Amino acid sequence: MAEIDLKQLQTEWENSPETDAFYPLACAYLESGLYEAAADVLQQGLRHHPRHSRALAALGQVLFRRQEIDEARAALERALSFDSTCSSALCTLAEIEIEAGNFQRADNWLCRAESAAASSGVPAGAPGGTLNVADLRHQLKRKRCSYNADPAEITFVTETMVELYLQQGMQEKAVAALGQLVIRNPEDAALRRRFEELRVCMQRPLSDSGVQEQLGAWLRAIEQQKLERPGSQRRE
Repeated sequence: MAEIDLKQLQTEWENSPETDAFYPLACAYLESGLYEAAADVLQQGLRHHPRHSRALAALGQVLFRRQEIDEARAALERALSFDSTCSSALCTLAEIEIEAGNFQRADNWLCRAESAAASSGVPAGAPGGTLNVADLRHQLKRKRCSYNADPAEITFVTETMVELYLQQGMQEKAVAALGQLVIRNPEDAALRRRFEELRVCMQRPLSDSGVQEQLGAWLRAIEQQKLERPGSQRRE
């Protein structure tokens, strides 16, 4: 954005600090890559407008760009608690999950963003001129293909890695890592069975309580198997 526009937005906000004039200024900062300035303006504005969903979504985008992922998710989920159709929050959550390799979650967020855009007639996208839903769809497809086409992308895996991925909610990465273990241990029937079970599990919605129960059972089974091995040695 041109410097003159930023100055104009700054003036408008300074003249009306209790109005929502803070939001376009914060988006201009975000679009210009001035994340600290954007965060400062958003935090000040949200004191007066704590239910401003688009501002909360913009704050989530800033926090994501600063790699404060947990804080970003909290801000974005708060935005959705006030407006469940806030497309900017939905798109940023999708972007976070794509980067984390959680493709099914990303797809779920994008479906919600597309539905919201269809209902409102407004194109879905994240604040500050960042990726829109079409860009994110392309990014998701490309990253999914790279995972499927090159399973050797994960060059060194152990069952401990599978366990950690599951505990962190990274089911797609857990599947990819477990697939590598199956390739390296083709004689292990139990490993192949768990791999197939997890793949089937991942076809179901993540909100399904049965999925969470099955993943919990998976973690318990992995832990039990480690305890039952001679000397409690993990298979590398």
